[in-house]
Amino acid sequence: NTINPEYFKKCKKKQSRLLITMGGNDEHENTIWLLENISDLLNDFEVFICIGPMYKNKEKIIKLAKSNLDNYKIYNSPNTLIEIVKKCSFSLSASGTTCYELAAARIVMGLFVDDNDQKKLHKKILKEKVGFSLGTFKNRDINLVRKVFRLFKNKNKVDQIKKNEIN
Repeated sequence: NTINPEYFKKCKKKQSRLLITMGGNDEHENTIWLLENISDLLNDFEVFICIGPMYKNKEKIIKLAKSNLDNYKIYNSPNTLIEIVKKCSFSLSASGTTCYELAAARIVMGLFVDDNDQKKLHKKILKEKVGFSLGTFKNRDINLVRKVFRLFKNKNKVDQIKKNEIN
């Protein structure tokens, strides 16, 4: 198993915490798009934003978070997501390798396909019913994102996804 065992440890999480992580570079600026378009939804959560080492617009993310979010914390290029993931019940993420860690930690995922290499994993996650699609960087859809947030608030749906992640 190549996933750090710490991700599998069950811990008490607040239902109102959400992680935004788009990998090392967020090439298509999904984080910025989320902060510009759904801050009203994000403000229902304590938001943890991970900024990767190759992000082009770190300052813009910080500025948008400061002006649009009520309760947030920004992590700049963390060495590991373990301590952050232990706090969160939900995530908005690219469909990259971080998804394995999020699933191991029983995080309910809303996922973008950020490049063509992520399509296969994205489809697998949806097939296994351990996450929701937020579309692709080419066709971001605010209505789809709003629908996923409604699902995040559906306790029965969230509990089912967490069961699927365990199995």
